[in-house]
Amino acid sequence: MTRPRDRKLGGLSQQVADWVVEAPYSDIPPETVEFTKGLLLKTVASMVSGSEEPLGRTVLEHARASGGVPEVGVVSGNFRSNVETASFANGVLAHATEMEDAYFFPNREAVATCWIFPAILSLAEKLHSSGEEVIAAAVFSFEIASRLARAAPGMAFSLGINTATWFGVPAAAAAASRLLKMNPEQTRNAMAIAASQSAGLGRQIGTDAHTLESGHSCRAGVSSALLARAGATGVPDVLEGGPLLYGPVWESGTVDLHTISDGLGAPPFDIVKVEFKKYPGCGYLHAPVDALVMLLEQEGVAFDEVEVVEIEVGIVAAKFCDRVFPETMAAARFSLSFALAEVLLRGRLDCSSFRDEKKLFDARFRDAQRRVKLIASHDPAVNPEGCRVAVVKKNGQRFDRELVAFRGHPDNPLTLEETKRVLRPLFEPVIEEDRRIPIENMVLGLEGLQDIRPLMELLTFPRGREQV
Repeated sequence: MTRPRDRKLGGLSQQVADWVVEAPYSDIPPETVEFTKGLLLKTVASMVSGSEEPLGRTVLEHARASGGVPEVGVVSGNFRSNVETASFANGVLAHATEMEDAYFFPNREAVATCWIFPAILSLAEKLHSSGEEVIAAAVFSFEIASRLARAAPGMAFSLGINTATWFGVPAAAAAASRLLKMNPEQTRNAMAIAASQSAGLGRQIGTDAHTLESGHSCRAGVSSALLARAGATGVPDVLEGGPLLYGPVWESGTVDLHTISDGLGAPPFDIVKVEFKKYPGCGYLHAPVDALVMLLEQEGVAFDEVEVVEIEVGIVAAKFCDRVFPETMAAARFSLSFALAEVLLRGRLDCSSFRDEKKLFDARFRDAQRRVKLIASHDPAVNPEGCRVAVVKKNGQRFDRELVAFRGHPDNPLTLEETKRVLRPLFEPVIEEDRRIPIENMVLGLEGLQDIRPLMELLTFPRGREQV
């Protein structure tokens, strides 16, 4: 019987594996390096903030109880664990505030940073990897995830699959393979093994299970690479549409393999198309929140003057976020009425918005939610990234705004200083300024960092070892 490693190698799988482990750092344009460092800074800030969330605390307790060789830091946990446990915990922490940054396609399927980047940071600590190695692993693995997802359109809406998880696992395995300096054959096996570990259901969105998916992706990616390095194998032509990676869509014939291979390695890389989240909730909330904040501030409208807020969004945004009275904070992160009620009452949406369960059943807050009227638009002029919002006052006066893309979208990007201002509140409850500033400087100067460990030390022990 022929062993999998002896079967004829598929050309596409070989091409991808060769590229991900051999592409030089110099292939990454300087502007892409800068953008990637911003996303990595967002990742570490989200991990820190995520440690303050209920699920974050649960995962920290779980990771501590799991034990293991203390080789890699668990962010804000004040302890170390083995690389697989740390990858899982850090992956969940990065997603716990729902502030992960994602690249969406026209059909609004996505791949996202926190399904991959925490695995890179965790393994890089174990390996004493340089900042350049971290950046390259992030850019090239995200490219693989995005190309795989674009090659198989319709998975999310016709099959209910969370594509961020489905393709995050083989991408995390590819990143781990590069950091481990594995050869292309080992890398092909790592991605094939990882493909069988991929899972994730769209129906889980708005629950802890959805948040946990990013941790499982990070851990499975690292584990798959370590197993492949030790000699474990998978089908060598996994990317060619065999029964592992594309089983759910292969019968429909919708997989476009050229999307994976055409122009592979040539800039611009897909990572520069990522949407940078400012708010701790679904990406579909961002444009409506931005639009309502601007309108209320510009027109000087107070909550007690408001009769109704009309918010018109695309049908996909309405499908995910039409949750009038969410019963959990996890679900509230996907509720347009919740987010806009918070803006009506407080003028902003931030992490504190989702930390008081009593708010869900508060009479005044529910009154604010009732004033939000959601309109699911079939008008192609309504950009999926944007919205139309109108505030109607009790005296009949009406104010309208349209926002094509929220601030942080690639079409409306944040400056570096704006990025720092967005991230500062994520650090503040956990890390004091005298430690936050070095973290910020290390990430933003990552290409000059010879060893990632000092950064991870600050993140693991946010108040210093002597205060643990």
